[in-house]
Amino acid sequence: MDIEESPEGRVSYREQTRNRRHSTQRLVLITIVCSILLSLIFTISYFSATNDTKSADVCLTPECIQEAATTLEFIDTDVNPCDDFYKFSCGNYLKTKRIPDNEMIVSVLGDIDDKYREQLRAIIDYNIFPSNVSPFSILHTFYENCMDKNGIEKIGLRTISKIFKDLGGWPVVEGDSWSSNNSWVDTIGSFIKRGFSTEYLFQFGNGVNFTNTNQHLYYIDHPKLGLSTPFLIREFNDTFVRAYYKYMIDVAVLLGANKTRAQKEMRDLMEFHIELAKSFKSPEDQRNISLYNNPMTMSEIEEKYGNIPWNDYFLKVFQNAISLKKDDVLLVYDPPYLSKLNNILQKTDERTLINFIFWRSIESVVKYLPGVVREAELNFKIVREGILETSPRWKECIDNSIELIDPIVTFVYYQTYFNQTILNQTIAQSTKTLVHQIHQEFLNMLEKLDWMDEKTKEKALEKARAMNMQIADENKVQSLERLKIKYKSLKLKSDGDYLQSYLSIPKAEQEMSNVNNSENEHQKLKFLTVEGPALLNPTYSLFQNQIYIPAGILQDPFMNDKRPQYINYANLGFVVGHEITHGFGDQGHEFDKSGHFYDWWDKTTKQQFIEKTKCLVYQYGNFSKDEIGEKLNGIVSLGENMADNGGIKVSHIAYKKWIKENGPEKKLPGLDYTPWQLFWIKLAQMWCTKYRPQVLKELIVNDQHSPEEFRIRGSLSNSPEFSKDFQCPIGSKMNPIKKCSVW
Repeated sequence: MDIEESPEGRVSYREQTRNRRHSTQRLVLITIVCSILLSLIFTISYFSATNDTKSADVCLTPECIQEAATTLEFIDTDVNPCDDFYKFSCGNYLKTKRIPDNEMIVSVLGDIDDKYREQLRAIIDYNIFPSNVSPFSILHTFYENCMDKNGIEKIGLRTISKIFKDLGGWPVVEGDSWSSNNSWVDTIGSFIKRGFSTEYLFQFGNGVNFTNTNQHLYYIDHPKLGLSTPFLIREFNDTFVRAYYKYMIDVAVLLGANKTRAQKEMRDLMEFHIELAKSFKSPEDQRNISLYNNPMTMSEIEEKYGNIPWNDYFLKVFQNAISLKKDDVLLVYDPPYLSKLNNILQKTDERTLINFIFWRSIESVVKYLPGVVREAELNFKIVREGILETSPRWKECIDNSIELIDPIVTFVYYQTYFNQTILNQTIAQSTKTLVHQIHQEFLNMLEKLDWMDEKTKEKALEKARAMNMQIADENKVQSLERLKIKYKSLKLKSDGDYLQSYLSIPKAEQEMSNVNNSENEHQKLKFLTVEGPALLNPTYSLFQNQIYIPAGILQDPFMNDKRPQYINYANLGFVVGHEITHGFGDQGHEFDKSGHFYDWWDKTTKQQFIEKTKCLVYQYGNFSKDEIGEKLNGIVSLGENMADNGGIKVSHIAYKKWIKENGPEKKLPGLDYTPWQLFWIKLAQMWCTKYRPQVLKELIVNDQHSPEEFRIRGSLSNSPEFSKDFQCPIGSKMNPIKKCSVW
């Protein structure tokens, strides 16, 4: 809530206090930054006044001054860099940064996301694209309906309650008057038809044949539930599970359920969630890509999992958008789950199944509902995420727009900030040189490996050479003509019914896929899916052997031509190297140059590879956060840890090459660190992050990425070059005797 008003219309005392507190914090922050800048200006003036010969080695451009100010703001010189380089580089950031009440974390990368949101907000607020012309009208209307809090509150729960009534009623709300007129398949189909697009009992999507990536296959997998599996399997002993159970009860009561009945039936529903979660692959097995490659015909699926009415399911859920014949092949990503689900469905009563489907439906649309339901959600998030209030409304509306109509968002963002003229300026020769050098030095690294036999090495080199680097590819953005066709049947009303605005979009997508006969079935399923340059995350595709570097990342703080290249190589160079290394990681090494799932390794060499990865598994598996009582899972995080180690190594080597060709660079003003030391400092500071304990727990237990602290400590302690640059004694924490290295 942006402004909390009292009944008399005045800003409440709590809001006044918060505003004063924030103003004080801003004043303190401004004072600190000004002090840093004044110190730097004094230093520069001193250099100029004394004509110190050393000033020739110092960069005094505005960009360098700003970089120096940021470095000083983040760094903690009381920490020995050889003891804990993350706390040395980010210690002051961690001490002084306050996590806003509506945020789970505060981070440098989060600031980049906020900049992106602000840019999108400006596009909408300043009406850069006409709000009365499709498809831009869709974006404007959706955003306006989201911002119309009074309209949302006026409509209240009428829309969701009517939908529930029309679909037979939520059993827990209807009580004894509920009767099972529709099967669970009918109920899912009805919700999908209304525009609900969540995962119920399956994930179903567009995949490829592992051994022939030119052949598209649909896949079936277990669903993602509202609470992470590692917590659900701990049952009611877990704090998050108990909070989730209370959240279920609160929402059911708000929609009219008797509290005693809600406690009983939501308990049954919680047990159903737990049983499903226990049927999923373990987090470790989810990293084993070979376990996903289970092609089966529809006949085989129907025979193996006979308690699931497959024909009826596909007919009701996809409403003729796709058709599957008996001999059609699908990929079953998690066969043990389907086997267990087959048994679970047989023994679970219909009431619990329908309760589950209604709960999953309302859970997926809570953010489109009025404040009374959002308050119940916030109470759950207070426990799970540690936040104290919801995000600013505009920020939530931007995020919802990105999530729901990303093709339009991507188009307007790209046209505003990265049209072809600007893009040619942004992707300067230095950027292309950097990406090329990172790629080339990775090839050189492969050439020099002494543990890989020649035949396997040649296959690895073939794959690395074939890797397709797409930098801000304009073709990733759908054309205006394509967007007009795609959204031609979608009409949103500015009537304050935000939930109905949301439901209209996937409903229109479904209708469009049904009538668009020019698309093949696989194109229909992904008709409104795009991975555009508005995204900030580079990606590596296993099945395409392709790296995509979006335009949004080719700007500060990742890339800036006007500052020393050691910062660019430490930031963007590391990210590019990270993605390249994914092609040879715990999953990537099982795919060849064409993206086919194929074992191209010599047996002895592969065993050496496995032994080298065990070193990383052990190293990261022994990192822990005692304050939350959790230890990292070295197997689950192996792929990302390998990519970090490889990315840092190759970016450092590439920068060495750049220095050799262009000569040494200048230091930053006011800092007594060499350019090589600044490479490491700026690399670490890109990942400065402060978490709430609840979120850190979720990250450690459930995420494939290690927390940033361990990403920096782990990868840099494996680097002899880092230890050399900071003269860390052998045996110190950042220069252990035993180091892990794969690539």
